[in-house]
This record gives sequence, C-alpha cells and structure tokens, in this order.
Amino acid sequence: MANKNYGIGNTYPSTLVRRAIVQIPISKEYFLALIDGATLHSFWGHGNTIQAAKAFIGIDVTPKEERPAIVLNADNLPTLFGVLLDGVFVISPTYAKGYRPAEGKVASPEEIIDWQILLVEPV
Repeated sequence: MANKNYGIGNTYPSTLVRRAIVQIPISKEYFLALIDGATLHSFWGHGNTIQAAKAFIGIDVTPKEERPAIVLNADNLPTLFGVLLDGVFVISPTYAKGYRPAEGKVASPEEIIDWQILLVEPV
C-alpha cells in the first residue's frame, strides 16, 4: 500500500469544503493506527497549544512554517506545501462546559480539559 499523506491541525475551515466530505470523531488509538507508516504534514495554527496537543497524541505538531495554509487543488482536494493530502486530522480542544475564548483571543493550554480527534476525508 502506498504511503498516505495526512494533514494535521487544530481546525479545518469550512470555507475549504468544496466537495462531499466525511468528518468523524475517532479515538486516539485509531488515529495512531492510521498514521502508522503515513506522513503527517502540520498546518497547526495556534503555537500556544502545540505542547498540550503533543502531550495528548505523543507527536510533535509543530509546522515547518508558522500558520501554513491548506490550498485546494483543481479537484478541490486539500494540499499543503504542494503535497496532496489523503485526509486531515483535526485535533481540537475540549473546554469546560459553556466556555468560549473571548473574541480575538486564544485559549490558554490550562483552559483545555481534554482533546478530540476528527478525521476529515473526501467522499
């Protein structure tokens, strides 16, 4: 089987959804199984949560440049640094019930009580 390329970030903008996708929550164990033998390409946008995410999944999610942007190709599939992504993992924080960071502010790692992993793939 060919090596898969996955993007990994803390959000996936809905403005980049231009074709049918499936977005499903997955366990950390399933995530680790999926990335075995795959190449991860980070588009992590909030530097202050990199260490907390690394502690959760055991993988450094530091991107090779600050806040890189996913770009859609001609088929509306996601690419990062020119690499076609087979799917995208969104590692998102879980906050205390009812908490939302203030507008224009980023939550601190101390406000994160858990994490969730979503797998986003084209259909």
